[in-house]
Amino acid sequence: MEKQKFKIRLIDKEDFHNLSGDDLYTRTVHEFFRDTEEYGKMSWYVEYYAYEDYREELCDPEEILIMDEQVDFIINYPLSVDVQITFNNKAGFRRIDIVRCLYEVYKYIYDEETKAVGDPGTYERLYNRRQSYGPYGIWGHYMNDLRLEGMIYFPDKKQVQFLIGS
Repeated sequence: MEKQKFKIRLIDKEDFHNLSGDDLYTRTVHEFFRDTEEYGKMSWYVEYYAYEDYREELCDPEEILIMDEQVDFIINYPLSVDVQITFNNKAGFRRIDIVRCLYEVYKYIYDEETKAVGDPGTYERLYNRRQSYGPYGIWGHYMNDLRLEGMIYFPDKKQVQFLIGS
């Protein structure tokens, strides 16, 4: 899969399927873990893709989760805006492709925000990131805090939404 330039579009809530509690029970939620010798299965953090040894521990990296060649990722946490990014891959999207795309788009968003307004720092006596007021309005967390808890694919809209925790 080739590295792509990002065309990030701000979108309105009506442009994508708003996740509800029912979605977690009626749709397939794909989970992402790393399997370590020392601790067994552990959560997958977005930033793990940057480290080759962690990529090697991703559970089922070659499993194709999305057969479509083009999908839109919806990213809205921890942003003050909702964004949509289109990804293309002729062979569909394997689990490893998804974590790579997610890592690359978050890295781009955080880098662009920092270029625009700098790093706002943390709150006194907390590790939480202060809100920045750049193009994405990142609040509450640095990229290394973001945990990929799951992914839901909406084939009717060819949209991927992520359950991101911290």
